[in-house]
Amino acid sequence: MTTRRSLSLLLAAAALLASCASVPPLPHGISLIDAERLAPRIQVHDPIVGRSDTGTLRVAVPVSNRSGGRITIEGRATYLGIGSNEAPSGWKRVFINKDSTETLEFLSLSDRAGDYRIELREGNR
Repeated sequence: MTTRRSLSLLLAAAALLASCASVPPLPHGISLIDAERLAPRIQVHDPIVGRSDTGTLRVAVPVSNRSGGRITIEGRATYLGIGSNEAPSGWKRVFINKDSTETLEFLSLSDRAGDYRIELREGNR
């Protein structure tokens, strides 16, 4: 009886680990609101980071839809700089069709921004 129970627990733990392994880790600076629901539905690719012509920090975040239908994703950015942080941007929205990728792009207000934090959430369902 104890061996059967131990085996059942071991199999349940292995299944849990396998399901966790199927969700890739998030790139630097990206966080998900309601990650438990959203992480299996989207894949966030490495952000493309650079400077605009005016020196502001530009971050483009490609997001792929892994769900069975169209999904709405919203994102906002907070830029961190020398001596101060910018207030979070407004929420931007993209509609991503099944098996497609869309990109959310953000620009800092100051050329002193050196790092970023981007929050992603699912839009209205």
